[in-house]
Amino acid sequence: MKGTLRRLWTPQFGPWARVFKDLCVSSFKERCECNITSSLTRESQDMFMDAGIAESSESNCFIKILQLNVQCISNKLDCLEVLLLEEAPDVFTVVEHWCDERRMEVTSFPGFERVAYSCRINHLHGGTATYVRHGHQVQALDNGSDIFFCGDLNIDYLNDKSLQTRILKDLMISFGLEVTSMNPTRIDMYCPIRKMCRRMNHCKNGWITPEVKRASNDLKEFYWLCECINTAESHSAYRAAKSSYRKFLANNKLNFNKSLIEN
Repeated sequence: MKGTLRRLWTPQFGPWARVFKDLCVSSFKERCECNITSSLTRESQDMFMDAGIAESSESNCFIKILQLNVQCISNKLDCLEVLLLEEAPDVFTVVEHWCDERRMEVTSFPGFERVAYSCRINHLHGGTATYVRHGHQVQALDNGSDIFFCGDLNIDYLNDKSLQTRILKDLMISFGLEVTSMNPTRIDMYCPIRKMCRRMNHCKNGWITPEVKRASNDLKEFYWLCECINTAESHSAYRAAKSSYRKFLANNKLNFNKSLIEN
């Protein structure tokens, strides 16, 4: 059974390296034999084939890898869970998680197992983590070859007239390397894209509807009224109204996230 290497989807590509060296998904190893055409060394090609990161055009069996520059994972857990349900990747990697080791030890996602992570010690921000879907057998692969993934070069590689772009191309050519993906890694209004990329914060405030705004204003006015009356009954009524408001917000968030998953 023959196949070709499928391009990995990378909405944003951050600074990380060597994470995939320790990754081998053996549940797909026996199902795909791959022909890989690239500028990597033969040893690196063997490493990719052993890891099974390929798609067979005949059997449509593949491993889907999702890699994101999250720029602080702590405040995006809900968004990431929605994204994982939508994309259903086999391997999920993040860069720039901005967490220390204690925080990363308790950061998890339903249906996924954390297999590797790294944190900065003497500097803020940074950090990488790799999660694999439950059911995939993972083991370290050491054949003496290194595969480096790097990013955040702050160079507009799509601009052929840029001096920095030409210098980078010359540097890679001198080492026998070439760019295999021309997809943009940081999306903005000046960057051409061939498919719509969903921003990490897209659903952050989408649940705030006109009804939520009216309920918030009503609660503020009711609070002012209760403070003016200033009786035990008025304070008790405000606490009940505040509790009802919080339940309303929770249901609104839940319904919004459900609609994202279903659509």
